[in-house]
Amino acid sequence: MDKFTQEYLDSFYRPYFEWDPIFKSGNLEIDEDRHTCTCKNLIQTGNQFKSVLGTEKFELGQKYYFEVQMTHGKNFKIGIATRYSQMEQAFSDSIYGWAYYSGGQLRHNSGGDGAKYGEPYGQNAVIGVYVDMVVGRIFFSKDGRVFGSAFEEPKFLEMELYPACSCFNPGEQFQLKMLMPED
Repeated sequence: MDKFTQEYLDSFYRPYFEWDPIFKSGNLEIDEDRHTCTCKNLIQTGNQFKSVLGTEKFELGQKYYFEVQMTHGKNFKIGIATRYSQMEQAFSDSIYGWAYYSGGQLRHNSGGDGAKYGEPYGQNAVIGVYVDMVVGRIFFSKDGRVFGSAFEEPKFLEMELYPACSCFNPGEQFQLKMLMPED
């Protein structure tokens, strides 16, 4: 597993962004602050993940860090995706998304298969996402504990990537942990 220096971790920028009401599942509800998403309590939500993207595009040559708290539930995927991802399923089920799944595994282009990574997480966990658009790397943390490199893909540097999160069950909820923007 990679050991990242504190200097490297400190070089990541924390952007201010919101969950995008255009790029989201119809079965997710975004609160007025646009920081909290909840899976609707409807029968038609079905047995599949529902996804949302953030409004901030990750720019080439920059390093980004954001956090999401899993406020209710246990079935989540968090990571990055392009706007080609399908929002009515987990963004990482296709070739357009990369995720850390709450079962303690990675996901890319699969709904059920992935390498073990980090540790399982669920309600109240705070997941940090590090996106390095200098080298094409993504890695994660759980409650402040940083794990090694999850995905290293030179093609990240050629793609338009956004923050992404998914939940599965009705009532599950996640919230951006944002620094407030300066006036």
